[in-house]
Amino acid sequence: MSAAGPWRLALCTGAFSSCIALARLDARLGIAMAIATCAVVWVTFASWRVVTACVGVATCCVGTWRGASAFAVDYGPAGVAGHLGRGAVVLRGTVGDAGVPGRVDTIVVDVHELATSAGTWSVSGAVVVEPLHAVDVLPGDAVDVASADLRAPSRRPGALSAAALERVGVTAIATAAQVTPTAPGGPTPARVAQQLRRVLTATVARALPEPEATLLLGVAFGIHGTLPGSVRTPLQDAGLIHIVAVSGLKVVMIAGLVNGLARQRRWSRRRGTVATLGVILLYVVLSGAGAAALRSSLMVGAGLLLSRDGRRPHSFALLGLCAACLLAVDPALATDVGFQLSFLGTAGILLLGAPIAARIPGPRLLAEPFALTVAAQLATAPVTAATFGVLSLIGPFSNAMVLPLLPLVITVGGAGALLGSVVPALGWLPLQAGGLLSGTILAVARGAASLPGSALHLHLWPAEWTAVELAAAGAGWLVWRRHARPAPLARFVPALAAALVAASATTVAVSSLAREPLRVTVLDIGNGAAVLVRPPGGGLALIDGGSDGAALLAALGRVLSPLDRHLDAVVLTATDRASSAAIASLLGHYDVGTLVVSQPLPPALETVVSSLVGTGTWGGRGRGVSLALRRHHRALRPHRSGGIGALRRAAERRASHRSDHGQPRADGAGRARQRAGHRAALRPAGGAHVHRAVARAACRGPTRPGGGAGQTKPAGAERARARRRGHRQGQ
Repeated sequence: MSAAGPWRLALCTGAFSSCIALARLDARLGIAMAIATCAVVWVTFASWRVVTACVGVATCCVGTWRGASAFAVDYGPAGVAGHLGRGAVVLRGTVGDAGVPGRVDTIVVDVHELATSAGTWSVSGAVVVEPLHAVDVLPGDAVDVASADLRAPSRRPGALSAAALERVGVTAIATAAQVTPTAPGGPTPARVAQQLRRVLTATVARALPEPEATLLLGVAFGIHGTLPGSVRTPLQDAGLIHIVAVSGLKVVMIAGLVNGLARQRRWSRRRGTVATLGVILLYVVLSGAGAAALRSSLMVGAGLLLSRDGRRPHSFALLGLCAACLLAVDPALATDVGFQLSFLGTAGILLLGAPIAARIPGPRLLAEPFALTVAAQLATAPVTAATFGVLSLIGPFSNAMVLPLLPLVITVGGAGALLGSVVPALGWLPLQAGGLLSGTILAVARGAASLPGSALHLHLWPAEWTAVELAAAGAGWLVWRRHARPAPLARFVPALAAALVAASATTVAVSSLAREPLRVTVLDIGNGAAVLVRPPGGGLALIDGGSDGAALLAALGRVLSPLDRHLDAVVLTATDRASSAAIASLLGHYDVGTLVVSQPLPPALETVVSSLVGTGTWGGRGRGVSLALRRHHRALRPHRSGGIGALRRAAERRASHRSDHGQPRADGAGRARQRAGHRAALRPAGGAHVHRAVARAACRGPTRPGGGAGQTKPAGAERARARRRGHRQGQ
């Protein structure tokens, strides 16, 4: 094979894999990928351009077809997704081989029969079950599940998000379900691995306290446990959350340890290769066979087999071939965050790791982990920001300190857990040493996360920004690739290719961000309700916020760009905890122009308002804050001029009327207005206006007797009542 052959293989397999992933968003994106592939072929290769371009276009077509056909969900009666939200159901199926990473309190059930009050159906699909009580089941066990309802997975990022569950074929969630085992399953690798994981977990839990026990299990075996927020957050901010999952780095470490042991024992090359592959296979099965583990095991295994004749395989071709094989078998892997991070991180290390390491002075023991972390972080930044909303700036430094400790944790902690499972006394001392190392890692993470500016919290990164970033990177690479060839044609072709790629990505971004006449978005915040209103003239209004501040910030991050940091109005239809507790989390993240409430503020919100008045800002823009209290429901009626500005002017007039004439009389009309509810506005001195559609949504208050929500009497009737009150006072 010529020197360009592996690169042609890497390009075609990469295009195939990318089209499978893009087909989930829009099958038409395969056309843009085909154009980009042809541009890269024309710029990069000097021979066989037409043949390579045709093969690349063919792989794009096949990849798009494979991805589009795999991501289709059956919403008919033969699929579980066709019975969402239809009341009480009884499911019959078997416990699946794959579980939900990080959620040990859930069970994945492969359903084959579903019964409701309307009848019984033979169905296909998987359901995540949240048992009402703890139940002891293993993969392959037959179970009956009784649930009050089936709901769709949330689009909010997390362990139970739609993107995460799509990897294991889950289309529904059964909450507060009663699970009844009906028959045990037969011996399978997944069942044996689950039993072994339980034994190891119990052994480590007896010897170590939390969170060292869970951290050791994650680092040594990739066993997902429930880490508290006080541990997970520092690991994320320090860029060390990857150490608790099975990654390519750990697989390479284990392969290196076994190979070193084989050389020390003077085993033959064949015997050492078989032993290494066997240990890697056991490790991957024990960890749950995640996407990152599959990728790394395939690459390490193929590298060992192909290097037996002394030649080193082409890294990029091997990476692309592994990705294409995995996605061809299971296209849902494209939605797995671990798969995305694993392949992008490996590509970044292969492309940038050596050049960065060569330019860093100092001992190689610290320089190489630093360089590898920087390279992987640059490549995975879009996925990390879009999924977790956090970009660790201190990550390269913390990884340089922690990565040298991982082989010790894996060796000492893993050996202690295995020995302790057989003879507890033999495993106690190694487990204590492993716990000490785990505590050291946690201390490094907490220390790094506590530094100012250690992490950039973006909440969530719009997918359109990722498309534009990748297009810009590709265009820049094409231009740089031909920069050394100053011929006119050599300059024109990469410039044209860069323009096509950038135009395609920008078109996708602009079309997805195009504003509709009125956009009303119901935010997914878990418990509670929150609605974001974007009127056609610009501006934003948030109606309610729920009780979970982190969920509200994440939901806003999904629909707003990182540059949207101003909410023109926040409206609270109620001031109880379920509707308003999360509003306090906006402080420091979003600048709020006007706060409108329908009832007197409770003490908790009064504290928030006091802090806002004391600081003079919501988001640090330095604008003064004043508070106007108005008791008349009529004061919130939008004027013809429209916008929140009309509401502010009405509040000012009502406040001026109270200062001149005192409080309204407690006659029948006054009592009716008091029953209608109190309203207050927290407004900046010179705030912006919002379209009257936002004001109309803000005016929906308590329902008057005999009328709809937010119903108000005409302005003429209000003026007539005012004249009658003045006439009575004059008499």
